[in-house]
This record gives sequence, structure tokens and C-alpha cells, in this order.
Amino acid sequence: LQRLKDAAVKAKKVLSGLSQTQITFPFMSSCENGPLHLEVNLTRSKFEELSDSLIRKTM
Repeated sequence: LQRLKDAAVKAKKVLSGLSQTQITFPFMSSCENGPLHLEVNLTRSKFEELSDSLIRKTM
């Protein structure tokens, strides 16, 4: 879980200066077919959309 949090913080920092970033999370989990990896492109606008309700709760 800490690795996921670290990836999210890194993406947040990158998005403060760029309009998009790629989140790469190797060996996130595993299944009968082998390891599962996560690779997601995240835009600043999508990040803002996802975090909007959390920010509103703090106001």
C-alpha cells in the first residue's frame, strides 16, 4: 500500500508542472498467469476531477 501512496504523491508532484504523467507500478499484484503491472496515463484535469470531492470536504 505504501508503494501505491508513493506513486500517487510522485504523480501529484509531476502534475504540478506538467499537464500529464504516466504512473508505472510494476508487480502490483499477481494471479495465476503471473505478475500484474499497472501503467496509467493521468492528466492534470483528470487528477483534479478525482480529487475535487476530497478538497471540497476540507473547506
